[in-house]
Amino acid sequence: MDKKMIYAKYHVHEDTGCNFRYVRSDTERFRPHCHDYYEFFMVKQGDAHHIVNEQYQILSEGNLLFIRDFDYHDYKRADNKYFEFLNLAVSAEMMNSVFEYLGEDFPKEKFLNSPMPPMVTLPVTEREKFFYRLNELNQTGDTKTVRLKLKTLLVDIFTNYFLTYSAKTSKVPLWLE
Repeated sequence: MDKKMIYAKYHVHEDTGCNFRYVRSDTERFRPHCHDYYEFFMVKQGDAHHIVNEQYQILSEGNLLFIRDFDYHDYKRADNKYFEFLNLAVSAEMMNSVFEYLGEDFPKEKFLNSPMPPMVTLPVTEREKFFYRLNELNQTGDTKTVRLKLKTLLVDIFTNYFLTYSAKTSKVPLWLE
């Protein structure tokens, strides 16, 4: 299958190392793709079908995923129903800077080498905080401030949300779990 590549130079602000979007399923057409940057997304409303690395997931409100630069994925409406998600694109340079800051004690290989993108489910209060912090990135005009807020947000995402993540090795389908 011919993979569509999406490039950071078109989807990530070079000066800040990120781009935040609030995506509504009725405003965009989704296609299978991969990219040369990293991506976090959280389902804000509804359910979505996520096809990633030739596997199928049903995503629900509060699911937060870390999409690596090699993941090949696509979204579809669940039963043709509306869904919304928050999307944070992050340059490889910015992500490497964060991993370097987190140092040797941080198990980055666990996140980079799992067969499926790491996923956690945020409690309602954390979803709202996450949304607020993402919005702050778009409302700050100063590049250095945006980069600093982004770095602190990424460190928080990994240390507060993903640190206890463990890759599932079960062959049980996600819908059955």
